[in-house]
Amino acid sequence: MSLIIGKKELSTILFLADTKLTIDILDKTVTGGHKMRVNPLSGILKTYIISSKVCISFAGKVENSIEIIKMCMIDNPNNIPEYLKEKLNQSIDKNSEFLVGISEISKTIMYKVNFEKITLGETFWTGNLDGFNEYQSHYHNKKNNNENKFSQSQAAFADLVTYTNVSTVGEFIVETIYDTNQNAFMYCERLMSFRGERVFNVQKGKTVTLDVEGSNAIGSFQVSNLVSKDIDKPAVALFFPLANSGVLFTVDYCLENEGCGKVFTNISVKEFKEQIENEYGILLEGYILNDNRPMKI
Repeated sequence: MSLIIGKKELSTILFLADTKLTIDILDKTVTGGHKMRVNPLSGILKTYIISSKVCISFAGKVENSIEIIKMCMIDNPNNIPEYLKEKLNQSIDKNSEFLVGISEISKTIMYKVNFEKITLGETFWTGNLDGFNEYQSHYHNKKNNNENKFSQSQAAFADLVTYTNVSTVGEFIVETIYDTNQNAFMYCERLMSFRGERVFNVQKGKTVTLDVEGSNAIGSFQVSNLVSKDIDKPAVALFFPLANSGVLFTVDYCLENEGCGKVFTNISVKEFKEQIENEYGILLEGYILNDNRPMKI
């Protein structure tokens, strides 16, 4: 089970989702809620920009949720929330839920959908309850409570993913926003570097440095979320410079591969960008660390 957060403020909608994939197993000697964590590079995309005006995020049964999103894209229903609810009922899926963002002519709307009901609102979550409780704790304990709701949510979710003990939540973050300048849903740039002493968190070109406790003994990582700026080709790629590896998530590829992205290994960030542009016609942008400073690429 994942954790998805949805926030709406004025005309902007923000979705925050982790990428962790776990599977149920019967061996009760396995800890962590009897779940088995898979390779982080096998993480999945849980938020789908199905058009510039519609975004759907899910938590629950991966295979069924993705199949419903695929059918929604094919059928193009007039009432998407009702369609999702109907499909959950038809598949007798009482575990999955969707958060849906829709832009209409004069407004944006956000819904939460499960097999029982459709709820309209401005703040939603779905997924793992323990993960949500941890997120709430981080959210309310931020040092600067004068930040806007989006900034607090982004920082709290980053803390959750970095430090959580919840077995089914974590790995990395995919952030999606309705950009009022582009009038479209878009995946967001992000840079996280954890060295056991500091987390660097870059969003929309603004650098926020957060002091945290820890040491290098508990692990280090860097991940850059590189994104497509073409609203007709939504995509987000996670690049790991310490591992010379990356994962590309496009809506079409992920829907055909149970949410999984395409993995690239033994590759530099320059080669990664060039190969994706050549193979998919997608130009990626984002940040990497250069001499411990965020650099736009």
